[in-house]
Amino acid sequence: MDNEPVPLEPGHFYGINRTERRTGGLILSETHYRPNLRVPQHIHQRAYFGFLLDGGYWEQLGRRGVTFAPLSVVFHPPREVRCGHISDRGTRLFHMELPDACRERVRELGPVPDGAHDHHRGPRVAHARTLYREFRQPDAASDMVIEGVVLEMLAGLLRARPARDPAPVWLRRARDSLHDR
Repeated sequence: MDNEPVPLEPGHFYGINRTERRTGGLILSETHYRPNLRVPQHIHQRAYFGFLLDGGYWEQLGRRGVTFAPLSVVFHPPREVRCGHISDRGTRLFHMELPDACRERVRELGPVPDGAHDHHRGPRVAHARTLYREFRQPDAASDMVIEGVVLEMLAGLLRARPARDPAPVWLRRARDSLHDR
């Protein structure tokens, strides 16, 4: 992991986007990855949720490695460095990339996670299934459902975080920097 991470533009992944849809600033895509693909260090410009539809993969998220199986959901903050390995069966992922305005709206309510959060069951998996269904079988209400469910997933991340430190952001950063040294 000595190389500089490759920055990827919104809507781009190391797999092939088979289907893509843009709505309300969100970019939704179903991406297929070839078997045994080694994904180099990279960063994405936007925060996003990934939902594993089929196959499997291993991903290095900061200092920890996570193995994902079908129906796993992960939230990635923007500009997080990661790399990984696609299983020998290949992988299909559904991505939900968030516009910066959405992330800023959530930030007004509390701290946005600064590291990946993975979920292998529970409400975020149910939400991801709903989003994928709306993506694959859209109707007149799909855009509204998609926006609402994405906001509910973000609210779930905020509620899962520990109580907010009452100190201002700049003071917490300075304190954390001093502790790190």
